[in-house]
Amino acid sequence: MFLSTLVATLTLVAPAPQGDLVCIMMGSPTNEKSKALEYSGARYAFCCGGCDTTFAKDPVKAIKAATAKGQTFALGLFDPVSGKRVDAAKSEFHTDAAGVRYSFETKSNLDTFMGAKDKYTKAPAKDSLTCPVTGEKLDSYSQAAGFVDYNGARYYACCAGCLAPMKADMKALLAKGKSVAAAPKPVPAKDAMPMASEAGCCATGG
Repeated sequence: MFLSTLVATLTLVAPAPQGDLVCIMMGSPTNEKSKALEYSGARYAFCCGGCDTTFAKDPVKAIKAATAKGQTFALGLFDPVSGKRVDAAKSEFHTDAAGVRYSFETKSNLDTFMGAKDKYTKAPAKDSLTCPVTGEKLDSYSQAAGFVDYNGARYYACCAGCLAPMKADMKALLAKGKSVAAAPKPVPAKDAMPMASEAGCCATGG
């Protein structure tokens, strides 16, 4: 019993957060000196110059082709269950699915994900990097504190304090017109972390 439980745990938890990810365009080991991009909540590293621009021209096509090959080519920046930003290097829980290495805040979230992969690996066709609470525009996905899905679109929060009002009443927030969702576009990777405050220090954007 103990052995079977241990094997199951080892199967679910990936050993290295991003060390063995491949270039989505070539399937080769990534080169951290090459320009990395963020797209739809994940970070993409490439093997050489040129792969980033090719990917940026048609990321949907590139993702579809690489996923069909069973490759893992992107590092998810958010816990797909809670929607919160996760530091992959500090997380204890990881798993690969649909080409992305996901990290989780808790083992419970990992278990929830494993029971409904199709639900959590399918990102909405539209998103917004403008916080619907404050109207602050983010330069990258990694700068966001988390996201909330609403009416088929994903909206990113500028800080942890904005997540609560977003979850409480997205309809009212969007009526203010501060954030409009559109098809996601690749942006330069910032490898940033958002403001950590849970107190809503910037959630008074009116």
